[in-house]
Amino acid sequence: MALRRALRRSLLVCQVIVTAALAQQPLDPVIETAREHAANFARSLPDYIVKRTTTRSQGTGDRVRDANGVRHYPSVKVTNWRTLDKVSATVAVENGKEVYSNISVNGKQAKALPTAGLTSNGEFATLMLEILSPRRGTVFGDRRADTASNRSAYRYEFVVDQAHSDWYIGVDLPAGRSIHVVPPFDGAIWLDKETGQVLRIEKSARGIGGGFPLDLAEAATDYDFVKIADNTFLLPVHTETVTCPRVGDICYRNETLFQDYSKFAASTNISFDSDTR
Repeated sequence: MALRRALRRSLLVCQVIVTAALAQQPLDPVIETAREHAANFARSLPDYIVKRTTTRSQGTGDRVRDANGVRHYPSVKVTNWRTLDKVSATVAVENGKEVYSNISVNGKQAKALPTAGLTSNGEFATLMLEILSPRRGTVFGDRRADTASNRSAYRYEFVVDQAHSDWYIGVDLPAGRSIHVVPPFDGAIWLDKETGQVLRIEKSARGIGGGFPLDLAEAATDYDFVKIADNTFLLPVHTETVTCPRVGDICYRNETLFQDYSKFAASTNISFDSDTR
C-alpha cells in the first residue's frame, strides 16, 4: 500500500510538472489573433449576395511524393483536366441562411443545385475552426514569411490527428448507400500579417483506410478582403477540392469562384423557386 501511494504521488507530481511546463510555453500571438477572428467569422458578416461558379473536371493523375519533408499541394500532378460540367448560381445569405437562385448547368437553367462536390458558404467558418479552434489540438510548425491573396502573410504548416479531426469525407455507393471517413489531416495556413486573419488554407487527408474508395482527398480555400456597401469583409473567393479513387489513375477536381459580392437587402429581387439550403 505504501508503495502504491508513493507511485500515485510520483505520478501526480509528474502531471503537475508537465502541466506547468505546458502553461509556460509562449503563445504565438499571430495564431491567437487568428483564433479570435475565426471564432467571430460568421457573426461578423453582413447579409450578402454572391455569384458562385463551380467547374467540375476529371483527369489522369500521377502522385507527387513528399521529398525531404517538403509538402506538395496538390500532391497529384494532372496535366489534362477535362471539364465535366460548370454549375453557377446566385447565393443570397440572410441571417446565415442560404437561398440559391438563377441556377444553371453548362449554361442551361436548372431547377435544383447538384450537390456533389459543392460546399455551402456557411461551411467556410467551420473550415477555419477545424484548424484554429483550441479544441482541435492542432500542432503548428514554425512561422514563415510568405504571401497570399497578394498580401504579406505568415505561413504555418499544421497537423490534426485522428482523435481531433472533424473532416467528414463521404462517398455515395450504389443502391442509395454511402460510406464516410473522418481522417487525420495536415496542411498549411496563411495568416495576414496586418490583421491575423486567414488568407488561405490547404489540407490533405492522411492515413485513409484501405476499405475506403478514395485514397487521396485534398482541399484549398482562398480568402480575400471584399468590399460590401461601405465596409470590407474577409470572404472566400476561390476553393478547390481534388479526390482520387483508390483504383485506377483518374482524379476529380471541383473548382469554385466567388464573384460580385454585394449587400443583400429586403428589396433585393431573389427567386425562391430554386433549391434552398
